[in-house]
Amino acid sequence: MEMTPHRGPFWGRRSPLGLGVALAVLTLDQVHKWWMFTTNGIHEGQRTAITPFLDIVFVINPGISWGLFARQSGAGQWLWMAVAGLAAVAMVLWLARGVTSALDH
Repeated sequence: MEMTPHRGPFWGRRSPLGLGVALAVLTLDQVHKWWMFTTNGIHEGQRTAITPFLDIVFVINPGISWGLFARQSGAGQWLWMAVAGLAAVAMVLWLARGVTSALDH
């Protein structure tokens, strides 16, 4: 019988893939923001034409989904940080435990 080392509840066979994808998405997001600010010098409310039918407009949204549940108060910020933290922990556990067999094929 082959013994596999116990890695704990937060690290599993799929964890390196999840961590790599998360870091790649975070890096791409931050590089794109840096590029928009430095190359285009975009400011709030400014419209930047990408194609004749597609523009990018820089808008600061203080809430979620059309400004609902604005996080202008300290309590609102902590609430949404807690929700995001719980979602992140749930995804880490899901990857560590390999809940779905669809990834095995």
